[in-house]
Amino acid sequence: MTIDRTELIRCGRTELLLSSEFFTKTELGRSNPRSILGNLWFNVSARAVNGRYRSSATANRRSLSYVRKGVHMADQWVNDPTRFALDILAEIGMPRVRDGEKLTLDRIDNDGHYEPGNLRWATALEQVRNQSAPTY
Repeated sequence: MTIDRTELIRCGRTELLLSSEFFTKTELGRSNPRSILGNLWFNVSARAVNGRYRSSATANRRSLSYVRKGVHMADQWVNDPTRFALDILAEIGMPRVRDGEKLTLDRIDNDGHYEPGNLRWATALEQVRNQSAPTY
């Protein structure tokens, strides 16, 4: 059974996007988008809202770089991981594997914010090409 998430959003049936039935019976297979997008929301908000990212010293320096550059998370996403997940699904879908490489969230305009219209899934190489020199 395949459910078109874009059609669900267009019809205002967003509650189905977050139901366990949608996540287990769609083309998304065994992955759980709620945990994938929930973790993504947490990591983005830790960097762009709180300026704290404690997984490593390097990651913490990078999150301070986000703060210094003025990179923010869109207001509608700051306190609403559900809205974040719905917007990501509607705009760019779930991350896929391209050329055998896992894709991660990337800002199209590296100086822009985490906001609708400025996000894409990218390979590690694409992200390296899109980054600016870190400011510590």
